[in-house]
Amino acid sequence: MDESYKQALAETSKVINFMNEDLVKKIPKDILSLIEVNKDKNYKVSILPDVPIYEQNIKKETKGILAVLYREYLCDENERKRLQKEEKEYFKSKYSVDKLFENRKKTKEIENNNEIVVLKKENIIEKLIKTIRKFFYKKRT
Repeated sequence: MDESYKQALAETSKVINFMNEDLVKKIPKDILSLIEVNKDKNYKVSILPDVPIYEQNIKKETKGILAVLYREYLCDENERKRLQKEEKEYFKSKYSVDKLFENRKKTKEIENNNEIVVLKKENIIEKLIKTIRKFFYKKRT
């Protein structure tokens, strides 16, 4: 397991230790043991119990773990449905088929608008012939 996730589990464990016992009982024991077994035991967690969690400097992974724990085990059924609906709408808007292919359409339009201009590079013989012609045509006029 990645070190940052082990540290995030250590922070999550510390937050769970500060939680009300009734809330901790809602989390399955196998999830709690998974957190305890896989956490980084040497990582020094600096979470204060009297400061709200959103004001603390915690890892992004910890926020994700806490969000999943809240959605799956701690909130009531109405809140869970609302959160799942918001999450579904977020991913639907972010990863919609139209948006995924929108960038490709723009790229194709740009490619279609760009015309390929072929520059003909004269070789030495053609330059020499051109110079000679200029020389002779200048003398005639």
